Amino acid sequence: MKPSETLSAVLHLVERRRPGMLWGAPGIGKSDILRQAAASLDIELRDVRLSTMDVVDVRGFPVPDLENQVMKWLVANFLPPMKIGNKANKSKGVLFLDELTSAVPAVQATMYQLMLDFRIGEYILPENWSIMAAGNRKTDRSVVHDMPAALSNRLIHIDVEVDADDWDNWARANNISSVTRGFMRFRPALLHKFDANAHAWPSGRSWAFVDRDIRGHNLPHALETQLVAGAVGAGAGAEYMAYATLTSKLPSAKEILAAPDTIPVPDDPSVLYAVATMLDTHLTTANMDKGIKFVERLPKEFQVLTMRGALTANPDLTTSPKFTTWLSKNSSLLIG
Repeated sequence: MKPSETLSAVLHLVERRRPGMLWGAPGIGKSDILRQAAASLDIELRDVRLSTMDVVDVRGFPVPDLENQVMKWLVANFLPPMKIGNKANKSKGVLFLDELTSAVPAVQATMYQLMLDFRIGEYILPENWSIMAAGNRKTDRSVVHDMPAALSNRLIHIDVEVDADDWDNWARANNISSVTRGFMRFRPALLHKFDANAHAWPSGRSWAFVDRDIRGHNLPHALETQLVAGAVGAGAGAEYMAYATLTSKLPSAKEILAAPDTIPVPDDPSVLYAVATMLDTHLTTANMDKGIKFVERLPKEFQVLTMRGALTANPDLTTSPKFTTWLSKNSSLLIG
């Protein structure tokens, strides 16, 4: 299931209060999907990393009640409280049990009652809280323990897959540069390429590291090259640096919109991807008259790429006469 579909599935499960389990490779965006879901519902997200916990951290700490001659349990502080003051906790949220498959079997076993009955011993999860979990698979070569069948049967399982279009939509919304977005369009196979024998390999997460923490910080070229390789691997890093260098001399979106009829149109496909991903975040109803003049000079494939991205970034474009005219001529390609 691609990430956008996974988000819809998570929203449905949270609404139904049915615990779910997201499976997928490291760096694919499982945690981010849960953050998006909680944000869209405007509810709290409690992110719990079970891989760092022991049984007592989850079950609670035993303390004697000498007056009644019984043993009680101090509730783990990552669990939302049953009461706030003297009243039942009416807050809404998602208890996100991340790295579930990296937790030792004894910790996973403590989840049995919580996943099925929303309780651990005397603790009861507040009625407006849901549970979601996530973890890696054995094939991902992470620290993974088998999930007990009794726990597995309590969950709705979702396999999260890589999808270049979904990542591009996420990247645009999260201010990832047009250079990195363009490279991913040009080389989608490098969006996620797991290598069990390498320290670094490309993933959506590591490309975000490259874009936010390495590119555009005025580093010496040699150092930048080494850091990019340290984030995504030597091969992917070398391709990215070559692409960034090739596209660094492109005119800006402002320059293109100032002379849409005369500014040269590149013929190198890699550069065209850069142009398309640069323009899609700059086209507005105010400049569409000029923008469409340049867009229509592009090869049809890149017209569609530009306009599809522009529409995603700015839905108001549907009110532009120039956009609707272009759409009427190319609707089958845009929808396809």
